[in-house]
Amino acid sequence: MGAWQRGDIDAARALARRGVDAGDGGNGVAHYALDALGDVSLLAGAHAEAIRSYGQCLARARQAGDTRYVVVGACNVALAYAYSGEVTRALPLADHAREIARSSGNPTSLAFAEFTSGEIRLE
Repeated sequence: MGAWQRGDIDAARALARRGVDAGDGGNGVAHYALDALGDVSLLAGAHAEAIRSYGQCLARARQAGDTRYVVVGACNVALAYAYSGEVTRALPLADHAREIARSSGNPTSLAFAEFTSGEIRLE
C-alpha cells in the first residue's frame, strides 16, 4: 500500500504479485493479495486487469470460506465494472454482495455492500 500511495504503481503491482505467489502456497490467503492487485490495477486505470484480479479474489475467498472477502470481492468486481462503464454488469454483482452481507450479519460487510450499490447507481 505504501508504494501505491507514493505513486509507484509498478512497485505496488510487483509487490501485490509477490503476495499472490506467496499466498498460492496452499495457505488460503492469496485472495488478500489479489484484492491488493485489483486495487493497484484500478488506480492505474487498468479496468480489465482489476476485474480479473478481483474476480480471482472472489473465487479464492469462496474456496477459503471467507464470507467477508466474498462480499469484498463481489463489491470490487462490481465497482470495477461500473468504473469501466459497464453498469449493467455491475448491478447484479452488487445486489448479490448485498444479499450475502445481509445474511452474514457482518455490519462492515453490509456497509461496504450498501456503499457499492449506491456508488454504482450514481455512475
